[in-house]
Amino acid sequence: MYGAHIIFNNKIKIFQRYYSNKNKSLEPYWITGFADGESSFSIRTTVDNSRKINIRVLPIFSIELHKKDIEVLEKIKEFFGVGSIIYRTRKDVTTVIYSVQDYDSLVSKIIPHFLNYPLITQKQIDFLYFKEIVELISKKVHLCFATEEGILKILSLKNSMGKGLNTTIRNLYPNIPKVSISIAINESIKSVWWLIGFVDAEGCFYIKISKSNQISLVFSLSQHNRDIKLFNIIKDYIECGIIEQPKTRKDVRLVVYDLDNLTKKIIPIFNNNLITQKRYDLNKFKNVSLLMLNKEHLCFATEEGRKIIIKEKNK
Repeated sequence: MYGAHIIFNNKIKIFQRYYSNKNKSLEPYWITGFADGESSFSIRTTVDNSRKINIRVLPIFSIELHKKDIEVLEKIKEFFGVGSIIYRTRKDVTTVIYSVQDYDSLVSKIIPHFLNYPLITQKQIDFLYFKEIVELISKKVHLCFATEEGILKILSLKNSMGKGLNTTIRNLYPNIPKVSISIAINESIKSVWWLIGFVDAEGCFYIKISKSNQISLVFSLSQHNRDIKLFNIIKDYIECGIIEQPKTRKDVRLVVYDLDNLTKKIIPIFNNNLITQKRYDLNKFKNVSLLMLNKEHLCFATEEGRKIIIKEKNK
């Protein structure tokens, strides 16, 4: 642990930073945390009438981000040493997609990583079904390209994943059952880098200015409510925050409002460790927290004070 001294208007506040990745290479658990938030383990199934068994099966590991975060995907690609990156534009929004599709790379790089550094969200269940399918294909045990029995086995595993089967495949095979596999659910945070990666994917640092010119800072994480148990684990891990569950939505939120907790427990974890565009949000968040700690935010009652905060927020 070491202190990062930050000077503002001749006043000193210290953010204790417990963790630092000085060499800037990606930590394995950062990869897992980020994947828990942003990745997809999918099995693409399409009809191919040129084949004896007319179903083509393509496993894909992918991460899609806004084009501003292209450097993040380049670092992830460098970490794994496999895969490709493409641009995609939909409705005037351009994103970048990192994907790994060939069996050898999935078997030798992607799957071993997530076995050694396990996922924690419910996404781990899809990963384990994904793993079963990839291993069947790579070992040719299923005889996918020769027998209907093989393809039915894979479709049963695919049907057990979160998104199930698409309409076309379901119409061709209306009676595909779901199958259970042995799953040991992982529910422990083994490294702070998992949390840093997860926040790089799903975290938000808000600077809120009310109509009455009150300033507040909010850190939040959100996920589908099936991960509420995990969010309680995160809450215990960071030793602060409250859990919120909106009645009108199927999500769960972990939020931290208290300035003392934000400056002593939240900012120190992520300070200089985020690599997505959220690092800029955190810097603004941190600067405003310094204003508030030094009571400088009270000047918000004046026109000059308002300009200071608004300028910082809109950087």
